[in-house]
Amino acid sequence: MNTKAEKTTMGESMKVEVAFPECVHIELVQANDLKHYEIFLWLVTLSASTASAFWVSFASVSFNKALFGSSIAFSLLALVFSGVAYYYRTKISDTKLKKILLLENFNNK
Repeated sequence: MNTKAEKTTMGESMKVEVAFPECVHIELVQANDLKHYEIFLWLVTLSASTASAFWVSFASVSFNKALFGSSIAFSLLALVFSGVAYYYRTKISDTKLKKILLLENFNNK
């Protein structure tokens, strides 16, 4: 049988101490800009993969004006979309809103 002394020593050995920092730094971004960045990044991947498919088929067959034009068009679209995605990426990284949350204020609420 466990005695009372054994139970208290076991209870003391099972204590867990958790330390929290005094404050937490949070960086917030504009959700609309993040949404536009993700959309244009998706469009870059779609148009770049389509352009590479057209370039492969253009290289596989004899000269074809339609394949060459499609390859150029999708390559230009990929470049334009990557430029717009880069614009939104720099806009996101430049306009971060930094918040500091003091945990002593958080615990009192």
